[in-house]
Amino acid sequence: MNPLRAGRHVVLAAVLLAAGCRDDLLRPTEAASGVQVRLELSDPQAAGGGRVAIVIRAEAANGMPLTGLQGTLRYDPTRLRYAGQLRGTFMVRVGEREADHGSLRVLSFEPGGLPHRTAVLEFDVLGAGWARTLGYAFETATTRDLSEVFRAVVLPTQNATELALRALPPRRTQIRDWRGVLARQVPGYEFAALWSTVTSGRVRLTLRLDRPTLIGATTGAGDPGALRSLRGSFAYESTRLRLLGCSAAADPGWPNLEWNGSGPGIVQFVAEATAPAPEAGVHDVAVCTFAVLPGAPTVLATTPALTAAEGADGRTMLPRIVITEGALTLP
Repeated sequence: MNPLRAGRHVVLAAVLLAAGCRDDLLRPTEAASGVQVRLELSDPQAAGGGRVAIVIRAEAANGMPLTGLQGTLRYDPTRLRYAGQLRGTFMVRVGEREADHGSLRVLSFEPGGLPHRTAVLEFDVLGAGWARTLGYAFETATTRDLSEVFRAVVLPTQNATELALRALPPRRTQIRDWRGVLARQVPGYEFAALWSTVTSGRVRLTLRLDRPTLIGATTGAGDPGALRSLRGSFAYESTRLRLLGCSAAADPGWPNLEWNGSGPGIVQFVAEATAPAPEAGVHDVAVCTFAVLPGAPTVLATTPALTAAEGADGRTMLPRIVITEGALTLP
């Protein structure tokens, strides 16, 4: 296995639901110009059997519009149960993997500038005292001038009793629900995880890049620009899969791959395109092969995480990439 080559990388600024690293692809803001975040509650006295809306409100201290905000909302799962979100004209992705344990990873993205109410999430109230259990952990934000913000002040919770709950049931959205929203914003790429069928006790995962059929292709939004390199990782279920190895796919556009099984259940990778970068269309970036281990039948979900995507001009392309989850059915 090749060690991962050191390279420039950034925290996710668009559709990534995993933590990343920071450096100079996005300009760090001055420490004094961070983000102010607070939670707003539609009914802080809502009792068991009712429903409440919780708003994540944020704005940059320097007044520059935010284009992305990522953080984790925490609550007591014995007192609140996540029901869904209020869908607006901008994208809000909610990572629900730890919802039953009182944790939601929330990413809001709007390249033209987010409203101050960056997300509206609805919960079923299971018991009293739920408001005291709320918390928000800020991770990162980006502003319209492509600055990355890594400092935030979380202000006290505030009432927003004018916020009416919807008559329709809230929805738990998937990335496909936001494709129409993204198509109106910026041209870009789809980065997908594709599992093969299990054959002779082995299965393959292909990381595929589709340019630019997902974002802006049918709206005349224009070409997203050429990609030069991708850096990221993905997780797999190590109790059912044993990594045998990864390699560059047989695609002349993306011939170079370095990877590292950094620990059980984690693969990190760096992929580089040819110069000039490949033409529009579908390109397989990497293929990893696994042995299937004995266990109970299950369906596994794999979502690759990108921590850097560098364009031919040296700038970050993360806001122009949508990640699609792949599912694997194991017998």
